[in-house]
Amino acid sequence: MSGKLWDKLLSVIGFEDEVVAVSEEEMGREPVSSPYTDGSTPEPVSSGKQAKVLILAPRGYSDVQEIANHLKNDKAVIVTLEDLERDLAKRIVDFMSGVAYALDGEVQRVAEGIFVFAPKSVVVDTDSYAALRERAAMQDGELSEE
Repeated sequence: MSGKLWDKLLSVIGFEDEVVAVSEEEMGREPVSSPYTDGSTPEPVSSGKQAKVLILAPRGYSDVQEIANHLKNDKAVIVTLEDLERDLAKRIVDFMSGVAYALDGEVQRVAEGIFVFAPKSVVVDTDSYAALRERAAMQDGELSEE
């Protein structure tokens, strides 16, 4: 069951197992203007380069540097902290939130003990995720009424 949750999560944030980026020109389209109103633009993924999302489950605080290095190397990371003590999980989230902030990245809580840390070049679509959760909650409500 948790495999389906991961598949849905990866799909919602715009990733499947591995995604190959294709430029607008390669698809025969005119490039679209930047959606970033502050004038900044994320680094484009060059054609042929595969974007990856890593799913990590740290065992201790000593693993936090590895997670941070992935984020520094422009890779999105889903971190599951479900099996850790609450205080240790909080320390890891605090540290990684600082790393994401320093890199102009993003942090998104997905579920209890599961977080997405994304670099500036990865956009986390929280609107789609919220709609997915709302739809799942409505379906659960319909099932419990039966």
